[in-house]
Amino acid sequence: MKKGIVLGLILLLSFVLYGCGEPELDISKDPGKGYYLQYKGTTSDEAKITLKDESGETKKLDVEKNSFTALVPRLTSKAIYTVIAKDKDKETETKLVVPKQKKLVSYEDLKGQFNYIYETEDKLSISLPDSINSNEEITPGFKIMSDGNNVMSILLTYSSEDNIGITDYNDFT
Repeated sequence: MKKGIVLGLILLLSFVLYGCGEPELDISKDPGKGYYLQYKGTTSDEAKITLKDESGETKKLDVEKNSFTALVPRLTSKAIYTVIAKDKDKETETKLVVPKQKKLVSYEDLKGQFNYIYETEDKLSISLPDSINSNEEITPGFKIMSDGNNVMSILLTYSSEDNIGITDYNDFT
C-alpha cells in the first residue's frame, strides 16, 4: 500500500514538473530548394514562435499542429537569426545560422540577356527594369530575389498550386 502511494506521488510530481519546463524548439538543418530558404521546426502545443534577424527586426511565425516554417532570404553572406519559442512565462531560444548562398547571376547580366530577347522576339511582352529591390515582383507570376546586384533566385508562378523556383545555376541554364 505504501509503495502504491509513493509511486502515485512520484508519477503526479513527474506530470507537474513536466508541465513546468521550457517550450520545445527544434529546427531542421536542411532548407530545401525553394525561392526562399525554408527551415521547418516543431514546438510545444501552446508556444508562440518569433524570428529575429541580426538587426533586431522580429516576425511572428504561424504555428499549426506544433509545426512552423521560417522563410529566410538567400544572401551572399552568412546570416544569423534567433528563433524564440514562448509559452506562458517560459521561453526557449536557439540560433539559426544560415550559410552564405551562391548567386544565380548578376542582375546586370540577367537584365541584358532578358531585355535583348525582349527587343528581338515578338512573343516576349515584358522587360526588366534598370534596378530591383530585394524581393520584387516584376509582373504577376514572375519574381526575382536579389542581394544587392546579385540575383539569388527566380520564382515563376503558373497557378496557386504550380510554380517553379530557380535557385541553382544548373536549373537556370
